[in-house]
Amino acid sequence: MPYRSNIDLPASVRDHLPSHAQDIYRAAFNHAFAAHAREVRQEEIAHRTAWAAVKRSYVKATGTPPRGSARTTALLPLYSDSALANLRPASDLSRKSIIEVHPGGADSAS
Repeated sequence: MPYRSNIDLPASVRDHLPSHAQDIYRAAFNHAFAAHAREVRQEEIAHRTAWAAVKRSYVKATGTPPRGSARTTALLPLYSDSALANLRPASDLSRKSIIEVHPGGADSAS
């Protein structure tokens, strides 16, 4: 079943992910759920897809705890908000702009 808001997400997601990661999870789940309609494993596929989307945007950071204390775990974003704001869909990129971004590309040698 698609989720309307982050409050509707399973407790295992709400309790372990920051708000932005929950947004990513919910959007990916809803999209995958709709894309795999009428499949037997629809919900399982949607949950796996949603977790994969979060893992692409966040990295788990584990700290070295002081002796005798519990290990701490946090999720850190891979990209800053300003970097994400400047992203464009791949369809907006022309071949020329890709070559300019990657000057060592095949066309730069000619």
